[in-house]
Amino acid sequence: MRIQSIVEEAAATIRELPIAEFFPVIEEDKGNVATEVETAIGKTSLCVTVGWNGFTARLVGATAPGEVPVGRISVVATVFERPVVNRAPGKGERPRILDVAQAVAVALDNAAAEGMEDALHFKRISGVAGVGQDSVFCTVEFETTAALQ
Repeated sequence: MRIQSIVEEAAATIRELPIAEFFPVIEEDKGNVATEVETAIGKTSLCVTVGWNGFTARLVGATAPGEVPVGRISVVATVFERPVVNRAPGKGERPRILDVAQAVAVALDNAAAEGMEDALHFKRISGVAGVGQDSVFCTVEFETTAALQ
């Protein structure tokens, strides 16, 4: 399956989560991601981006001319939060960054779209790190098989 199709399917699965009513899901290759993230966390104090990071060919040098390389890719969902706003008094029960990360990990682990050679396999949730003056992020990583196209 094409890498972009895997990213689109992962984003669609995240959008279907009940917890997703609190945040937008942004596919990294569509538009200016940095601006979209800043706008989203300014409005909702949470957002998730989905993209891919790295490709390792299954058999290096074994692809014949005209064939598409197939290999392992890392699919990454990045959760952003503006905690001061998201956790402010009067906001009610809103999910926090690690609540969202865990929900994404559970929803996508072993998820497989039609046409996928292999399901997504949960790899790790990173530690929470700062970005900008008042925002934090963490990544949720998965691996699967995909074709470069």
